[in-house]
Amino acid sequence: MQTIAVPAVGEEREVEVGSVMLSTGEAGISFSGLRLTANTAVHGKRAGADFTVNLPEGTLPSPGYGRDLFMVTGATFRYDREKGERRGLSKPDIGVYVDPTNDRRLVARLVFGFSKLDVPIPDAQFQIDRCMWAPGGGLRREILYSGGSKGTITLQYREYVNNTARPAFSQELSYDLADGNEIGFKGARIRIIKVSNTGVRFVVLRQMTPQ
Repeated sequence: MQTIAVPAVGEEREVEVGSVMLSTGEAGISFSGLRLTANTAVHGKRAGADFTVNLPEGTLPSPGYGRDLFMVTGATFRYDREKGERRGLSKPDIGVYVDPTNDRRLVARLVFGFSKLDVPIPDAQFQIDRCMWAPGGGLRREILYSGGSKGTITLQYREYVNNTARPAFSQELSYDLADGNEIGFKGARIRIIKVSNTGVRFVVLRQMTPQ
């Protein structure tokens, strides 16, 4: 087993009230969802012909052809030399996945029958939802966002073993943002960017210290 922590240090995230802000433990990790936060155009070349793929903003369905490949059902495909979009069997299946060497970049995968073409999308705007799984006996620790009011932010710390909460190891936390927008607990450091009625936007500066 290895210690996994999400989100990554330096990654900006936004969560709603009752959602997990920070999670760490001896566990595995997988993608549970991916959302494009802006319409994205992808340009490439196939058999000497330039083409354009348009990916619409929105949440993508569960992985299709392979693990962590998310199909984009509303995407369009057009060769630049043609006036109209390709449709039906003449249109490739279009999906996206996170670059395994750089988790801040997406790659578009176009499937033309038995062949495929991967095109990096360096300017894609997206958000990844990750989930963690713990094997038998695994310990998982979480910090959840409970809400914010009048310059105060409230969090909840929880511990789980075998995916069962340990009530004796739960704790309510409250921070006055008038003292600064950086908060900490058990070694973790989090910079609060914005607090609203529906959620909080933040950046993880440092993960929780291992047990």
